[in-house]
Amino acid sequence: GAVEIGGWAPYFRTNPPESLLGDLAEHQVDVVIALAEMLPRVALEAPTVKRLASGLYEIRTALTNDGALPTGTAMAVRNRRARPHVVRVGLPVDRIMHGQRVNKVWSIAGSGGRVPFRWIVRADDGAVVPLTVFSEKYGQFTVDVTLEETN
Repeated sequence: GAVEIGGWAPYFRTNPPESLLGDLAEHQVDVVIALAEMLPRVALEAPTVKRLASGLYEIRTALTNDGALPTGTAMAVRNRRARPHVVRVGLPVDRIMHGQRVNKVWSIAGSGGRVPFRWIVRADDGAVVPLTVFSEKYGQFTVDVTLEETN
């Protein structure tokens, strides 16, 4: 019998009929908006400070994601292909008694995912310690922590 070689005819009906374009565009915009609302929203929780002794403080905070989607896919984390979020404490290393000065977070789960941090630092009472979060995808921001006990 007759055989068609080459599959579909190129460019045959690649565009929908003009009468359907308005409805299709409206539905596509709804999908794009819904997807955008699911994107990761990375923030740093308000830090808490506890005075342990004169010039010795504990700082606690967490990197959070209130978006529905995680900040990195499981495959990107496994292969270390995604760039990490970097959390830095703005103090010299010899002033950090516990915790890392530079922390890398490869992914934060979606829908309220949270990665906690805890540092014990030596600094003058009332000193300001900057906590900086940097991400190639989500930008950079800094939260200044004043070393005085918070409730």
